[in-house]
Amino acid sequence: MQYMGNIDAEAGGAELSHSVAGSDYGGEARQALLILDGIDVQHGRELTALEQSGAEEELKEFIRSDIIARYHARRAPFVRFLEERQQPEKPLIT
Repeated sequence: MQYMGNIDAEAGGAELSHSVAGSDYGGEARQALLILDGIDVQHGRELTALEQSGAEEELKEFIRSDIIARYHARRAPFVRFLEERQQPEKPLIT
């Protein structure tokens, strides 16, 4: 049995869907971590580009807020995915 999953991060947002056919989550967890790393790198690049731009500070603050909000929104599904897999499994029979 094997876990069949689909983790998709696109510029427009992040989607995560899965169906369980077993209990091997290692590959999907690694994939989610790699996607989070990519999101973090892109976030850093966006903030660096913003800081190096010649825009006025008030405009930079507005854009910075938008970048940070998008960063958290893109990461959220993957963080939830990983958190759900860290919770101990409940026994089927108590």
